[in-house]
Amino acid sequence: MSLVRAYHAGYASEISPFLEGSAGLAESQSQRNWLGRGVYFWESDHRRAEKWAARNDKEMILECTLETALLIDLLIDLLIDDDKSQLFFKLAKDKALAMQSPTLQPNNRATEYFGLDGALINRMRPELESRFAGIRIAFCLDEPILPDGHLFPCQQIQICLWNCQEIREPRKYIGSSFFGL
Repeated sequence: MSLVRAYHAGYASEISPFLEGSAGLAESQSQRNWLGRGVYFWESDHRRAEKWAARNDKEMILECTLETALLIDLLIDLLIDDDKSQLFFKLAKDKALAMQSPTLQPNNRATEYFGLDGALINRMRPELESRFAGIRIAFCLDEPILPDGHLFPCQQIQICLWNCQEIREPRKYIGSSFFGL
């Protein structure tokens, strides 16, 4: 069992009712989403949530704890090559074959468009969400330091949550550099 601190930037009209227990969090429906529909969190890095909030006119940040055992954890599961990662990639390959379509826009790191990946995860989700609360994986923006390299200056860990009932210890994040609260 591994617990991680996570941060979600959103609107006060969404986060406040969630903190009061009267509503859930709305899933992002953007076609640009890397991990498909879901509620996005930055793991252990409130600064990323602060920057996202400022860049996208979000008014509040939710801080919480998430249990990684409930996720398809592609940080750990890939390292140990367990059943979860094997299931994920077999399903991904099967669904990717069915997605061959000229109407799908390709991913574009330069414009931060990852809709093709998101479309694949959305196709996989019905078979995954009954067993898992979401997905956790490293996300790399910018270009690698060396051509065709794997060292990226802007790396982060993102969690896309499908089941917000698994959020533990939710609270309003109060950060020293985030003035929108």
